[in-house]
Amino acid sequence: MTFLLGVAPSLPGGIVAAALCLSTSEAASLPTSLPQLRVIYSTDTSGQVDTCGCSGGQHGGFPRRATALRGLSDGGIAVVPIDGGGLLTAPYQAPYFAETYGLMGYRLVMLDPAEAQGREPAGVEASFREHGVQVIWRPAAGGAGPLPCWTADAGGCHLVAIAGPSGPEDAPETLAERVRATLPPRAGGPTVVLLSTRWPLPANQRLSQELGDAVDVIVGASSPAQTRDYRDPIPEGKVVPAISQGKALTVIDVYFEPDGRKRIQARFEPVSPGLLEDPGIKAIVERYYTEAAPASRPAEAPKDTVDYVMRGWADAETCGTCHPKELEAWKGTAHAKAIA
Repeated sequence: MTFLLGVAPSLPGGIVAAALCLSTSEAASLPTSLPQLRVIYSTDTSGQVDTCGCSGGQHGGFPRRATALRGLSDGGIAVVPIDGGGLLTAPYQAPYFAETYGLMGYRLVMLDPAEAQGREPAGVEASFREHGVQVIWRPAAGGAGPLPCWTADAGGCHLVAIAGPSGPEDAPETLAERVRATLPPRAGGPTVVLLSTRWPLPANQRLSQELGDAVDVIVGASSPAQTRDYRDPIPEGKVVPAISQGKALTVIDVYFEPDGRKRIQARFEPVSPGLLEDPGIKAIVERYYTEAAPASRPAEAPKDTVDYVMRGWADAETCGTCHPKELEAWKGTAHAKAIA
C-alpha cells in the first residue's frame, strides 16, 4: 500500500509538484500527532553573535536564529529553548547576550564557571534573569553529590534539565550516580528528563548505558557537521548531538504514546543564510558591535582598525601568537595590506 503526498505549486524554490511513495510500515513510523513537548538546544556558540560576512552561504547568527526559533514555535507546540553553555567569551557580552536570549524565548542557560571571565557569577546571572532567562552553573568535574537542576512545566509535561560537570574527567558510572542523586521525586503526569553534559558522543553513549531509563535525553558537547548545510540525520536513541557556533539548532520532539511510552525524535534545524534576519535582534547585535567593540579594543590599536574579533574573526596578530613564522611570511604579501 502506498500514500501520495502532494507539494503545493506555490511553494518557494520553483517546486511544481512532488510525490513520495511510502510503504505501510514506513507510514506507521511517522508521527501521528504533534509532539507534546519540543526542546530546542544550542551550545558552544563561542561568542558568535553573527556571521563575519566575508563569504556567502554562511550559517548562523543571532538575527537568523531568532527567525528559526520563531518558525519552530508555531503550531501550538510547547517549546522550551535551552542553551548548554560555551556561550560567553568575554564579560562585556553578558548584558547583550542576555537581552538577545530573552527576546528569542530561551528559558534556561547552563554556563561554565569560566564564562564569568573574572566577574562575579551573580552579576552574569542577574543579566540573564533580568530578561527572564534562568541560569544554572555547571560544577567542576571530579565532584560528588547532586548536580544543578532546573524544572519547568510545559505542554502538560514536567521537564527536568540537569547540568553535568564542566569537564570530562568523571567516569560514566560516577556521573550516573550523581545524576540519580539529582533526580527530583516524580511529579504527577508525564516527566521528561534531559541531561546536558560537556562530553563527546562516545562518552555519552557509555553514560546512557549506565543510566538506563533514568534519563530520556542526553545532549553533549557540539559535534562537527558532516554536511555543508547542517542537515545531518540524527540516529534514533536518547543520545543527541549538537552543532557549534549557532550554525544549526538541535530540535528534540517528545511524543507520549497511549500506552505511556515516550518517543524521542531529534533533528537539526539549520540556521541557514536563506532565513530573514529578525530586525529587533539585529539592532541589538549592531548595538553590541558599536558599544562593546570600542570598549574591548586595546588602547594602542588605531581607532579606525577593523574589529575582526568582535565580528567573529581572529586578527592576524592573534593567530601569530601560535604561528609566528606564518605571520611574518604573511606580512610580506599583498593580502596583508588588503584592508588598507
